Amino acid sequence: MLKSKFSVKAAMLCLIAVPTLAGSGGEHHGPDVVELLARTLNVAIFAWILYFFLKSPLADFFKNRAARIKQDLEMAKSSREEAERRLAEIEAKMAGLDEELDHIAQKAREEAEAESERMKLKVEEETAKIRKQAEQEIEQAKVDAIKKVKTHIVDLAIQRVESEIAGRVTTEDQDRLIQEFAEKMGV
Repeated sequence: MLKSKFSVKAAMLCLIAVPTLAGSGGEHHGPDVVELLARTLNVAIFAWILYFFLKSPLADFFKNRAARIKQDLEMAKSSREEAERRLAEIEAKMAGLDEELDHIAQKAREEAEAESERMKLKVEEETAKIRKQAEQEIEQAKVDAIKKVKTHIVDLAIQRVESEIAGRVTTEDQDRLIQEFAEKMGV
């Protein structure tokens, strides 16, 4: 700090002294060396003052700017890596999509075949049930028909016998049969 105070005082002294020295000389018709030195020294002192006062803020600005750019680059890199990872995942899923669609189609075909087989078995079972029921109904109808025919034959035979007996049996025979029946019954 002591060195910088000394430098500032020296620079200010030069600023005051140089124009004074430049003005004390005689008349010259060419470029004045002292004036040129004074201007150069003024520019150098001005540059040094700018450097002295702006060194720290500019250094901080450029340091912060560099850190921000570095952070932005790292964030961009991580974003790019994340995007590439997601893209790879999507491409992997897309590659597996055709295989998955084929698998789903194959499974659907297998299920359709299985359902068709189940339906065929069910139809065969229902057909067998209907056939068995029809056979049972036919057998029952046959039994019933045979019974009816037998009953009808018996009725016809009874009618014939009755008509033949009626022609042979007299009223006295009928009375005698009734009495015998009543005696057997205990009446």
